[in-house]
Amino acid sequence: MATSPQRQATDLPFFDTRMNFSGPVLGRARIDVPNWANTNMVLQPYDLRLHDARPIIDTLSLDREGFTLVRHDCGITDAFDIYADGPRYHAAVAALLGELTGACLVLPQGKGLIKRSMAGEETETGPARWVHMDYTTAAAHKWVEWIEGWENLPLRHYPRFAVYQTWRCLTPAPCDNTIAFCDASSLSKDDCIVFDACLREPYDEPGNSFESQFAMFNPAQGWYFFSDLTPAELIIFKGFDSDPARDAQPPHNSADLPGDGAAPRVSVEARFFAFFE
Repeated sequence: MATSPQRQATDLPFFDTRMNFSGPVLGRARIDVPNWANTNMVLQPYDLRLHDARPIIDTLSLDREGFTLVRHDCGITDAFDIYADGPRYHAAVAALLGELTGACLVLPQGKGLIKRSMAGEETETGPARWVHMDYTTAAAHKWVEWIEGWENLPLRHYPRFAVYQTWRCLTPAPCDNTIAFCDASSLSKDDCIVFDACLREPYDEPGNSFESQFAMFNPAQGWYFFSDLTPAELIIFKGFDSDPARDAQPPHNSADLPGDGAAPRVSVEARFFAFFE
């Protein structure tokens, strides 16, 4: 049996950083982007150690730790255009996920991609600065309903579906920021707080408002990153799995990398729903 990252962590390269976790929230937690005064997020910074998971890629499981790194060279660079290049990119990553997971159907979560830039370009958004997960059970099932309508396909008859989130660094190493993950097997249910993510109005339109989760700090959590990422590599992590035995959701966040003079990170994110017979 492969040794888990938790048991190997003391042998891995690392760096220390500080991250914002959720503090206790009174009432129903909410992030309201159009009406920020209604947001009641409470952030608490904690110091933690990020271990480099690159040396232990072969031990990682999407069904246990919830994240992994694969080689996937589809020829894109930091000039990636989410509108012009998006359909081809969605198709390439969906095909890869089908091969890796055995899913009989893989669909993108709508037409959108997220391109993030530390440089603050007008057409891009910056990275998240608090530890979170993007789905709850209710939200994942709601997204299936929405995708069913957008794609005009019957989807709710499949006995199992899973959400796979993908993240690619488009900036050649070294860059100044990356994504970091908590080993899902080190997470306690008590570490999670459900919140309403209200992104745009009207809130009752599909995809404009849904449940997500904050994570609170727990010293038992194990945290990881992948060093020296290239545009030819793809991080895959689990957003949800309708099979409870496989539902490994890793909390995640951006992390500033140590060192001076690195290029501002540019990355692209895409989310997919995979359906299994």
